[in-house]
Amino acid sequence: MVTTAGSAVDQKLRLIDALQHLGVSYHFESEIEDELLNMSSTTDLLSDSNDLNSIAIWFRLLRQQGLHASAGMYVHHACSQ
Repeated sequence: MVTTAGSAVDQKLRLIDALQHLGVSYHFESEIEDELLNMSSTTDLLSDSNDLNSIAIWFRLLRQQGLHASAGMYVHHACSQ
């Protein structure tokens, strides 16, 4: 499910979050890293979700992975709507 192309971004985020909370994410390290890299390279994710919880999970997961995630991207996007 982590790498399923048709899955909604917020579903993938929640799945990755759940795997980490359950302590089994180490089984899927490469899949999670690939998916987070794909997510970090696009701002379309921000327009797909107005759910603040999903955005917060996205920022936390990216930062935990050592990827830069600027909060300014979302603030600018949210203010323009």
